[in-house]
Amino acid sequence: MQKIQPLKSRTDSYFKLLDYWLIIPVLILTIIGLYVLNSVYQTGYGAGEYPGNLIKQIGAVMIGVLLALLISFVDLPVLSLVGYITYALSIFLLVLVHIDSFSMEELTGADSWIRFPIFGTFQPSELAKVGIAMLVGKYLAKIKNEEIPMLTGSIYIGVIVSIPLLLIAMEPDFGTFFVIFLMVLVMIFVFGLKWRYIITGGAVGIVALPLAWQFYLDEYQKNRIMTFLFPGHDPNSNYHIEQSLKAVASGGITGRGSGVDIPVPVKESDFIFSAISEYTGFIGTTLVLILIVIFLFRAIQIAIRMSEYDLASSYLMMGLVAVQGFHFIENIGMNVGVLPITGIPLPFISSGGSSMVVNYFMFGLMLSISINYQLMEQSDL
Repeated sequence: MQKIQPLKSRTDSYFKLLDYWLIIPVLILTIIGLYVLNSVYQTGYGAGEYPGNLIKQIGAVMIGVLLALLISFVDLPVLSLVGYITYALSIFLLVLVHIDSFSMEELTGADSWIRFPIFGTFQPSELAKVGIAMLVGKYLAKIKNEEIPMLTGSIYIGVIVSIPLLLIAMEPDFGTFFVIFLMVLVMIFVFGLKWRYIITGGAVGIVALPLAWQFYLDEYQKNRIMTFLFPGHDPNSNYHIEQSLKAVASGGITGRGSGVDIPVPVKESDFIFSAISEYTGFIGTTLVLILIVIFLFRAIQIAIRMSEYDLASSYLMMGLVAVQGFHFIENIGMNVGVLPITGIPLPFISSGGSSMVVNYFMFGLMLSISINYQLMEQSDL
């Protein structure tokens, strides 16, 4: 019987190396998103711009897919360089946010966007998530492999995380700030932090909560939290939840037929899950949940296996899983009223060019790690 020769590079058989347990769920989620947005754009926010807004969303998807495929070709040593470039670019853009003349603070509650000619607006904090994850993963691996002392590595990581977080807090964008903070915590937990540090950090967090409430959170953010804890506290925030629940309930089993759409604020982005339920029903939302579970489970599986070969990639994968997982859970949770309202979009589905492109950038990194894992595993045969 002829022995099967292991693949020596991506170019030997690229399509055999691609991880379809990652690709298929993401592509189906994107298709579902475009299908639902086609209906939302026609009847809700931006109806006067249809079909231009849909074409822009399709364009963002195409750019994202091409970027993901390009990144998936990258070898591990080059990924390190990509990480430094991504981080440096995100810092530059985060500084630019505070000094340019463009602001969407009246609309979004934060000055978090940059406007580029032709391409439109972009949110640098989305890119910062990726840059931070790549560099933190690299230095956690250096500490674990005893290439640098724990103290030195901790200082590097502290600086890497603090600079963008400070710039994001100044916007202020509490949602993205919390996502990045959670991502770093997950990566450190996977690294193997001792319980005394975890308990100390938890105690500091509890003490910091009232300070954040008093000095950092805006009034509308406080109202959203209070409305979650005490329904009816704020009529405006309560309206979001009530309309979302009506849309979710209206879908039935297969989706609502013809008729007047239920108005839900930010239905094309933050409350896109309510639109999925409204237009595709229980079947559509169940399919979305199954695809999300498959995608996240496969990514975690790869992260665990990759720890045998490259710790930096393993930590990076877990950081990206933490970001994507939190977005999925928070967005769906706030749509059905079990979590507070935040400006967190649903990955690969919600409207927004910058978030779509960055999500596919993260997806490309996941594919690259998966391919590198397969190549390393086959090299041991």
